[in-house]
Amino acid sequence: MSPSSTNRGEREDRTDDPLARIRCVLVETTHTGNLGAVARALKTMGLTRLALVNPKQPPDAEALARASGADDLINLRKERKNGV
Repeated sequence: MSPSSTNRGEREDRTDDPLARIRCVLVETTHTGNLGAVARALKTMGLTRLALVNPKQPPDAEALARASGADDLINLRKERKNGV
């Protein structure tokens, strides 16, 4: 099975997939729409790990609208108050 044909859970479990080790970390985000745009870009590149550190606002309808098919990355994100 190729990495592009796996779902999020399978990708993270595969240790031989280098994309599974990449995590995008956004720190102190202020505009939720940008969060959606980042999620969409990550999914387009085959990346699945998104982390937020101390976001100023939680993801909202604008973030989900701008994610345009990458809602799963927003919904499965890791969120921390300080550090990753």
